[in-house]
Amino acid sequence: SDVDEIFNHIFQIDIFYIPIIFSLVVLHLIILGIKYHRILQKLKISIPLKESIKIFLSGISLIATPGGAGTAIKSQILKKKYDVPISKSLPIILIERLTELIANIIILLVFFYWANLFESTYAIVIGTFFVFIMYLLISKNKIFHSLKIFLKKIKKVKNFSDSIDSSKESFQILTKNSVLLEMTGWSLIAKFFQLIAVYFIFISLNIDLGIILSGQIYFTSLILGSLSFLPSGIIVTESTMIAILNNNGITISMATILVIFVRLATTWFATIFGIITLKITYK
Repeated sequence: SDVDEIFNHIFQIDIFYIPIIFSLVVLHLIILGIKYHRILQKLKISIPLKESIKIFLSGISLIATPGGAGTAIKSQILKKKYDVPISKSLPIILIERLTELIANIIILLVFFYWANLFESTYAIVIGTFFVFIMYLLISKNKIFHSLKIFLKKIKKVKNFSDSIDSSKESFQILTKNSVLLEMTGWSLIAKFFQLIAVYFIFISLNIDLGIILSGQIYFTSLILGSLSFLPSGIIVTESTMIAILNNNGITISMATILVIFVRLATTWFATIFGIITLKITYK
């Protein structure tokens, strides 16, 4: 993209929408924090709601890791502050990611009725296949039994094999249909506010593709990026979104600044917010 054109587009952003956009993003994070609190309750881990939200936000500080694995810091905080075994709380991370992916796929399926983007088909098919495989892996007892036997054969991690039983119990609770349904519901509520925020980002740059197409472009890119298992889906998410925007008549320079703004608001703002929370709350 032409650098001068990108800077020209930056100055075209309607600042009226900026506080609205970031307020919606914060609301999106708080709802996900409430979802995290509900998951803890399902596992009989009783801590105040405010504390759950703080721990969740702290975990976001390391979301920019392959597969979001860095968010396991939440389990470390629970261990240090509330003496919750890491093996008990660690499965939460996978359930969080899984239900968010399911919510993204549901949104795409609904939007697909009005705007059937070719790229969305790939995201839906690949995403659904991944969800199916992951559900089988975490819900089958044979998987845990095989993993435990394998770990016992490795001297350095032999003691860790005993904690597999604790993780197994957590997975059995969290993979109940009622629990998955509720957590997917919380994810859908959070995604609604994220969708509105993304749409306002489009509007702030005087791009009105409609809320459905705007959302479909964003969530398609998000799913494909997350399934790449790169940190925050970096490169894959951005390049996919730019390509789809360009196919819908948006110039490369405008698509570039739009994607930068979207990622800044929805990913990097959340990461910085998480780092600040972690730094202040859990020194």
